[in-house]
Amino acid sequence: IKKYDCEKYCDYSDHYGNGWVSLLFWCHFFLYIHKYVSDTTAVEMSMNGEFDGGDSAYIYTEYFILRCGGPVSEFRSFDRMIADSALSYNEYSDLISGNSYNLKSGSRLRIYKDVNNITTIQPISFDWFRIVENIPDFGWEVCDEWKNVAGYNARMARCSFRGREYIVWFTSEIPVSEGPWKFAGLPGLIVEVCDVECEYYYRLISLRRKNTQIEFLNENMLDLSQEKFNKRLRMYIEDVVRYMSMTYSGPISYADKDGNPIDPESLKKVMKFDFEEIVF
Repeated sequence: IKKYDCEKYCDYSDHYGNGWVSLLFWCHFFLYIHKYVSDTTAVEMSMNGEFDGGDSAYIYTEYFILRCGGPVSEFRSFDRMIADSALSYNEYSDLISGNSYNLKSGSRLRIYKDVNNITTIQPISFDWFRIVENIPDFGWEVCDEWKNVAGYNARMARCSFRGREYIVWFTSEIPVSEGPWKFAGLPGLIVEVCDVECEYYYRLISLRRKNTQIEFLNENMLDLSQEKFNKRLRMYIEDVVRYMSMTYSGPISYADKDGNPIDPESLKKVMKFDFEEIVF
């Protein structure tokens, strides 16, 4: 299907005791492949998301799904969606037909967009964090360059967002002003994204329409800005012992499977990549 509307089928919500709110409506499923470079000193990736030299093990690949069509859109890991629900993997096998795929645990990141806000939900260790922002003005510059992406005639656009320059491709053949991650605001679905440093990449690979539920956590979260969240996440990645000790009141010791103590210094890491958002 190349041209269709996104008319909402129904719109109601149920609130569960565990803090999850569920919205049910006819929804378009857009499956994206997402890649990012986890060590910028060890590998290079092309603007097409392909391995371009170095050690390919440092290009992380995961499938994400964008669901939209009702009052809110959701962007989350396809792997995690299957793992977290009672849904059968086979029920969604047509989305990944012809694509190499291995079910893994998946990122716990979720991004919700409505007409006014972007809400990002993401955990660090045992705690969930919520980041609520106004829909950003990406300052899109639409260019007169075209190419085929996933069978659709796509047009190029550029933007600068929080420290990165992006080149994206969108198609008016799918009249949905949406896209992967936080991207939106073009006259058609964004089907491919890459930053000019070739460190983050998204590309549409398939789509379908289905009556579905979108759930989002509505309580028991800590509210932070994206900048403060990134600082906490960096500490967790680079010095997990320090983070856990500061967060959960008191020194924490670690041991291996045989009960032998682990030197906290040996658990420290150096991040060899930048988060997608760098400047605030």
